[in-house]
Amino acid sequence: MSMLLAVPEALIAAASDVAGIGSTLSMANTAAAARTTSVLPAAADEVSTQVAALFSQHGQGYQQLSARAAAFHQQFVQAMTTSAGSYTAAEADAGALLVGPTGGVAAAITASPLLRASGLTSAVATPAAFGAASIGDAIENAYLAIEPWVQYGFNLAAYAVGYLPLIGILAPQINFFYYLFEPIVQSALFNTLDWLGGTIAFSQGLSNFWAATTASINSFIQTEINWVLGFLPPLPPLPPFP
Repeated sequence: MSMLLAVPEALIAAASDVAGIGSTLSMANTAAAARTTSVLPAAADEVSTQVAALFSQHGQGYQQLSARAAAFHQQFVQAMTTSAGSYTAAEADAGALLVGPTGGVAAAITASPLLRASGLTSAVATPAAFGAASIGDAIENAYLAIEPWVQYGFNLAAYAVGYLPLIGILAPQINFFYYLFEPIVQSALFNTLDWLGGTIAFSQGLSNFWAATTASINSFIQTEINWVLGFLPPLPPLPPFP
């Protein structure tokens, strides 16, 4: 049987920090919405119009995902705040039951040299993070073992769709979107596990996640631009300027 010890004050402080981060991200998404969901064409030709429409669609999709993430974020903050109140009430009830005329269980542990030597006092006094790092490592190793097969599945799907009439031209988009979201998912999972394991601070994990997300989105945009340019005829040869 596993044991979980929580510090309500730490939960409340963490909930406040997470709420502030969510508010900042929401403001940033709102500020970027107009420019990313209605991209202006670079020129008046048809190709520029289609490219701008494609980027606008991606921007709209990002805003939809951001709205869902914001709703989940709000639920997460509410759950943390509610949990902190529940732990506080549970500790108060437990303290009323355990503390008796002789000081209850806590006094017995403090008074007994054998129990002190067994380390039970430190287990009661500090949060039990034992095993969190090993569990996180196991999850990360499992992810690294399974992810190549997931990638193979997307590659195989792109290969199969490429033989379909009409929509076969869109087959590369399957891998484009896989390479967009896989680094984001991996960063979110690994940084969350490292934070829960106590190896990084929450702010550092968030910074790592934001950097991975930004790099993935930039790479995705460049890949889409190269894909669209691949349908255009090559540029004419340049004249022999002196």
